[in-house]
Amino acid sequence: ITLNGTTGVTTTGLTSNDIYLSGGVFLGGTGSANKLSDYEFGSWTPVFSDAAGTGNTATANGGKRGFYTKIGNTVHVYCIGSNLVTTGMTGANDLYIQGLPFTPTPFSGPNQSFVGTARLSDITYTGYVVSQVADSTTYLRLNEVRSNLAIDSIIVSQLTSAAADVILSMTYQTNS
Repeated sequence: ITLNGTTGVTTTGLTSNDIYLSGGVFLGGTGSANKLSDYEFGSWTPVFSDAAGTGNTATANGGKRGFYTKIGNTVHVYCIGSNLVTTGMTGANDLYIQGLPFTPTPFSGPNQSFVGTARLSDITYTGYVVSQVADSTTYLRLNEVRSNLAIDSIIVSQLTSAAADVILSMTYQTNS
């Protein structure tokens, strides 16, 4: 494909299904906000732990994996941990999922949180559960949302060791 300035597109000698661009693509207009210049996807390794820092970690007998797509400053993450073994973890501590591929944007008040969905099995909770990441942190938490009660994070003892599964997805903003 040849872009011919003012005369348009010609397809002489077309030999590939791919188009390579340098710079970026403008979608829906010519302003800088319409320029798509940053797109990537890849994998990340979710670490299920009992602390925001290092902490004790769970093994995933059924496996664990994470994927992400980043378009501009918007990051969509997905992760799964299957048959999480919590032996050696502190039961009263919150469950943290560390290892996000990009750090969420820091905001200057009020503190910002990004919320996503979660599907859990062999984990005891009431109400419904959302995945949540606060600005400037590199970990997620699972929060129970209940009518007329404060939001409460899932703690390690709520997981049935060697059986608990966590699947989540969420979208957040980054400066990276």
